[in-house]
Amino acid sequence: MELFPLQLHSYEPPAPPEVLQNRGKELWQEMTSVFDFTGEPGKYAILERACRTADTIEQLETAMEGQQFTVKGSMGQAVINPLIAEARAQTNQLDKLIKSLNLPETSEEQLAQKAKLSAAGRTAARARHNTSR
Repeated sequence: MELFPLQLHSYEPPAPPEVLQNRGKELWQEMTSVFDFTGEPGKYAILERACRTADTIEQLETAMEGQQFTVKGSMGQAVINPLIAEARAQTNQLDKLIKSLNLPETSEEQLAQKAKLSAAGRTAARARHNTSR
């Protein structure tokens, strides 16, 4: 089954898994309100993992509040705070998980892409014809 943004049909997004916290629940609701994962149990598993990762990132960011960006390493040298390094790793993981869902572009993204290409085309045409506006 191919994944599409929601069409006009009766679709009731599933409730977020109970294990999710604030940011994870928000991500779940954002994703399931735009995309219909019905018939794609693997997609739901990936989405849940992405939501748990979003919760972890939020916890790391909260733990980082008021802390220094660098700490002393084992030899007394300044090293990046491990919370920052872990938040970066979790953010990369979240990005990979969302990309692995192979989501189609929403209509808003398609319009933005068309506008960007149109602006680039106008710029190129002006350069070719040596006109300015």
